[in-house]
Parts: sequence; C-alpha cells; structure tokens
Amino acid sequence: MELPWNRKNLADVWTWPHIFWLNVFGWWGEEAETEFGRKWLTRFRSLSIVYFACLLNSMMIQVFIKFAEGDIMQNLFTIFASGPGMVGIFKFFDLVIHRKVLKSVMDRLSGLISEVNDPILNVKARKSLKQTWIIFLLTLLVFDSVVLHWALRPILAAILHNEKTRIIESWPVFLDDWTQFFLSYLFQVPGVIILGHSFYIYDNLYFCTSDVILCHLNILKLKLNRLVLNDGEKSTRELVSCVKYHATILRYYFTCKGLISSFFLY
Repeated sequence: MELPWNRKNLADVWTWPHIFWLNVFGWWGEEAETEFGRKWLTRFRSLSIVYFACLLNSMMIQVFIKFAEGDIMQNLFTIFASGPGMVGIFKFFDLVIHRKVLKSVMDRLSGLISEVNDPILNVKARKSLKQTWIIFLLTLLVFDSVVLHWALRPILAAILHNEKTRIIESWPVFLDDWTQFFLSYLFQVPGVIILGHSFYIYDNLYFCTSDVILCHLNILKLKLNRLVLNDGEKSTRELVSCVKYHATILRYYFTCKGLISSFFLY
C-alpha cells in the first residue's frame, strides 16, 4: 500500500482525511459524494443534535442533584464525567456551525499546495505534510483507544465483577436492576462514542490545519532564501510571487483566527 506522502502528485499527498471522519456521524453531510449520502447523513446529524440536547440536560440535572446531596469533594466523579461530556457537545456544535468556513480554508490550502512545482520545494512540502499525516494518525489512534475504554468499561465491569456502573453521570440513574443497566447503557454509549469522536476530530482538525499553514510558511521561507534581488525581470517576478504567496497565507490565517480562539476556549 502506497503511503500518502509518497504519492506522485503533490496535491494528492494531503487530502484532508478529516472530512471522512467528520462524516462517520454525518456532521458534514453536505460533503458526502452521493445524493443519497448527503440526504441521510444530514438527517442523522439532525437526530444527533436532538440527542445531544437530551444528553446535556440529563447530565446537568444529575450534576445539580449530586451537589444538592453533598459537597464538592464527594462529587468529583460527577464533575469529571459530566464536564468533558459537555465540552464535547460544544465542540460538536462548533464543528457543525463553522463547517463552510473550515471547508473553504481547507480547499484554499490544498489549492496552494497544487501550485508548488519546484522539485526542491516539492521535497520540503512532502516532508512537512508527512509530519501532518503523523499528527493525524497518532491522534486518531490514541483517542480512539480512550473512547473504546470508556465505552467498554461498564460491560467489562458487569462481566468480570458483576457490577452495575455507568459511563457518565446522567439523570435518571436507572441502575436498580440489570434491565435498567442495559437501557441506561444504550442511552449513554452512543453519546460517549460520538462525543469522544468530536473531541479528537475537533483538536485534530485544528492542529493539522495549523500544521499545513506552517508548511506553506516553510515553502515561503525557502523561496525567500533563494531569491536573488536585482533589476532583472525574473527577480521582480519572483519577488511579486513571494509577496502574493505571503498575502494569501495571511488571508487564510486571519480567516481561521476567530475559529482558533474558540478552539483554545474548549
């Protein structure tokens, strides 16, 4: 199997694999390749929004109940379990709301890469994009493992220790018997899987976008280092090209700036 950074065409090295993973649960359904996919993925996204609203209210109610029953130290698990879940919901909404802006930036950055036709710059760009792929794949592997752990923990506790536990704190508790445990698990496990997915894809997307922008800045640096300034037409043309390239990078950066501030907030 050919590694992505070894593909013949530089424009095909980095193809934004996030789009596929964003659409595992239909968040960017409009980007699906077929009409059938676009229709059903957008419907699934709408159902996810309703489900997240119910899950968020369920977690908030349980947090208030726990705090009414005791002090903060006795309810650290409630905070630990519910807090990240709420953050995951905010990340989900942020990805959906800013879909068009993010997709526009991704397309423009890909267009810039396709304009690199110098052999030396091609090698440097491949090296930088290889790093971007490594960031993407490692984040995917690590966080998928974490999500799998959280999703399977109640099942393993039930099988190995005959204990009825929940993945996150939500209301109603619903753990009096094994039927309630099973129903509670069915209610929570889709949320945990989808919220965990939103965590790592959200962070992954912004890290990789930043890394691709750095790749373009490295290309610009190499162009400037090789630039010979004189009164010749070729020198003027190359200087103008570098200025335009820099202006384009800055334009994409400022487009992302407002979105990245929300990333650091989460």
